[in-house]
Amino acid sequence: MKGTSTSCRQQSRVLNEQEMKRGQQASDIDVAFLRKKCVEDLILFIQSLKAAGHAVVLGIDANETPEASTAKDGQAKAGSISYLFEQTELSEVFDLRHNQVPDSTTTTPGRFIDRVGVYGIPVQRVTLLRANEPAKSDHLGIAIDLDL
Repeated sequence: MKGTSTSCRQQSRVLNEQEMKRGQQASDIDVAFLRKKCVEDLILFIQSLKAAGHAVVLGIDANETPEASTAKDGQAKAGSISYLFEQTELSEVFDLRHNQVPDSTTTTPGRFIDRVGVYGIPVQRVTLLRANEPAKSDHLGIAIDLDL
């Protein structure tokens, strides 16, 4: 989770701006806590959907590679996106269809940070679009054919 444009950093900035508008001193927000809390909340939400009998498709700009979410012992780090996938039994769509993941989902090599996981729904096809048009972005498009 690097840079100033991650969702956690954006949320921190919004909260600080709101506090300053109210004349309060800006908080020293722990963005690592916000990220971990987001993952915990997503786990609970996805588990509730599964318990209600729903299929789940989650697409997320994780801002972390699977390697960064894995500890030295090979286990997913608590609070990581890989941990979320494990805890909710989501299957990574590229692994599911191709038995491998792309090197990158951005225009920067080695940045497989955009993840799509599914539960309870067959994936027919998945591909990475090697273009970032019409939206100007450093992220590449992911196309998925789901069997609804």
